[in-house]
Amino acid sequence: MFVALCSIDLLIPASRSLKAKRSVLQRIKGRLIQRFQVSVAEVGFQDRRQRGLLGAAIVGERPGYLRDRLQALRNAVEQEHECQILSWIEEVQRFDPDGFGLVSGVADEDDIANDFEVDMPEEDEFE
Repeated sequence: MFVALCSIDLLIPASRSLKAKRSVLQRIKGRLIQRFQVSVAEVGFQDRRQRGLLGAAIVGERPGYLRDRLQALRNAVEQEHECQILSWIEEVQRFDPDGFGLVSGVADEDDIANDFEVDMPEEDEFE
């Protein structure tokens, strides 16, 4: 069994309040859950009105399938007009259900960790 995890750091430039930001994030989360059957949660920047950090997880039996699902997930987030991806970090790991948990190293011969970051504006530009 394999697990895919990703961290999605988002900028929501039009958000003028925490309530507006959470509304945007709830819509994005709902679409991702419905379309991709993934687990998604807001995992950071709860007190920042223009930033959101989502975590997503997918379980499957083949790492290639999970990589494809992560790419589809990323494409969907990139199509969201209310936000911009500041950073996307993903990893696929083997999970040993016999009690050992996540197995260190990559899930197969390919290097399947994929990090993506963009230059970010100064911290005070978000508020």
